[in-house]
Amino acid sequence: MMTEGVDLTLVIRKANGQLTVSLLPKSNGLKDEAQNHLVPLTVSGLPQELDAGFLQAVARPIQKTTGLISNMAQFEAQAEKAASESKAAKETKAKETKEEKEKRKEDELAAVARDIFGRQDFITYVDLAEQIQAILDVKERTAKSYIKFMWEKEIILKDPSNLSYYIIGNLKQLGL
Repeated sequence: MMTEGVDLTLVIRKANGQLTVSLLPKSNGLKDEAQNHLVPLTVSGLPQELDAGFLQAVARPIQKTTGLISNMAQFEAQAEKAASESKAAKETKAKETKEEKEKRKEDELAAVARDIFGRQDFITYVDLAEQIQAILDVKERTAKSYIKFMWEKEIILKDPSNLSYYIIGNLKQLGL
């Protein structure tokens, strides 16, 4: 008849030789206000009548009510879990700030530049774009934006002796 975590309030009143018994299940840990709208189960009768059939009369309705309260508690627990997981996911995403993303991008592109210029001293814009596309598996437009980013961050520089070529920048000075 009882469900774990559900309290059962029992009130007995005697009037005119009859007893009136009220039962109200309630969970103190439940936040849902719906449980406050539950109506107590009330049974009236002579003491001998209540002795004979009280449990049979209240068992089924009390089981239904405690089951309802238990379902509300499970729902609250699942809702809180979902909310916390959602908050955790958002916090994890938010942790990587714009500056961290840019630093990570800069580090990755510096590694690509080291790879490319480890094989050759200078390269044309078109060849550089093709190599970035091949290494990072990106489209031409993305490769070109990476070249612009690397040039702005001085990861690569235009060769002063021939402006048609790019050379590696001073990565040590940049801390890369």
